Amino acid sequence: MRSARQKLRAGEQLDSDSDEWEVINAFIYLAYRNGDLAYLQYQQGFIDEERLISGLGLLVNLLELPFVQAHWKQARPGFTESYQTFVDNLIEEANEADSTTTSQLKVEPN
Repeated sequence: MRSARQKLRAGEQLDSDSDEWEVINAFIYLAYRNGDLAYLQYQQGFIDEERLISGLGLLVNLLELPFVQAHWKQARPGFTESYQTFVDNLIEEANEADSTTTSQLKVEPN
């Protein structure tokens, strides 16, 4: 049986829910990893807060979704402790945000 990745590379359509979930999981993980790299660059002083917020935009939006929050619990151990805490705080902020307003990312200085 071919994986979703193999099917996509061959230009084939995904033919099952499990194929689609495989792609969704990979996309979500890439958002975590992109956020991790932006967070590291910010911590090291390579980028400013504005660039960090820009780099985290996709992740912040995804973390508003309950299934992404559940996904994070499984992916969490693969990241540094400081990034785990950072994402946990983003999830808390997303859960506390009023559904009628857009959540604002808050970044603590180094």
